[in-house]
Amino acid sequence: MNSGKNITTAFEVITKTYDSAKKLFDFFEIESDKADFIRLPIGAGKGFLRTPIKSYDPQYWLYREFCLIFQKKSNPFVNKIYKSGGLYVLILTLYSTEAITGYSDQPVVNIARFDIEEAILRDDWTDNISKPDWWFFFRPFWDSAGGNIKWSHNIEGTNRYEGKFTGKVSFDNWWGLTRIRGLTFPLVDLTNDNVEEKIFGGFNLLSNLD
Repeated sequence: MNSGKNITTAFEVITKTYDSAKKLFDFFEIESDKADFIRLPIGAGKGFLRTPIKSYDPQYWLYREFCLIFQKKSNPFVNKIYKSGGLYVLILTLYSTEAITGYSDQPVVNIARFDIEEAILRDDWTDNISKPDWWFFFRPFWDSAGGNIKWSHNIEGTNRYEGKFTGKVSFDNWWGLTRIRGLTFPLVDLTNDNVEEKIFGGFNLLSNLD
């Protein structure tokens, strides 16, 4: 196979992968009666967060990561938008050289719970999450929130991890983030038959860690 064909094939694979990601996100457009989690809007609609394109860095000419955000239905509201008990985050990482989530050689599903100081969530989180807020959900896994997160991996011999925020907890400092707990598995393990079990089951596991 010549170099030109290799390039064409590579972009066909990327396009098909993006299409699979879209189908997964479309699945979550419909609220599941089987799950105690509801998807949060991004801005005024039901979009998703993604890493930005950086024109100066060819590594970022393609979208590498995508994110959906959920809350637990049964938790009480702390204001008009947000509920107590953390934000539940589904991140698809299609390509990364980072090993912070346990994989650096294949696409990965990262299911995480972001815990936020409740008084800050109540008083300062007064708007919907919007696309410019992408950094809050991705950067902790890139640079440990500016070096303020201490990570633990393979908790109890499993694919779970935990990151404790070690800086001053305030809205001006990472929006009141206190801790991230999550689990990861290869994207290829996700199928049409197990998507609810893998995603919502993961959220349920994280919600019961208190």
